[in-house]
Amino acid sequence: MMTFLLATHNPNKAREFREIFSTLPSDIGECRLLTFDDLQDVTEVEETGNTFEENALIKARDGAKRG
Repeated sequence: MMTFLLATHNPNKAREFREIFSTLPSDIGECRLLTFDDLQDVTEVEETGNTFEENALIKARDGAKRG
């Protein structure tokens, strides 16, 4: 099973990604999507970047440290 961490606490974003994942072809195998809410003691990451992309990278790097 592949597990993906969506680096967010936003429930709407998680719902949107779960909908996308539900449309993946079955030959890919089972996928599990986690968010920061599924991990223990994860606080909101401070988004100090100047762009959406920079802030996404900040959160992704933080999530990778927890993996």
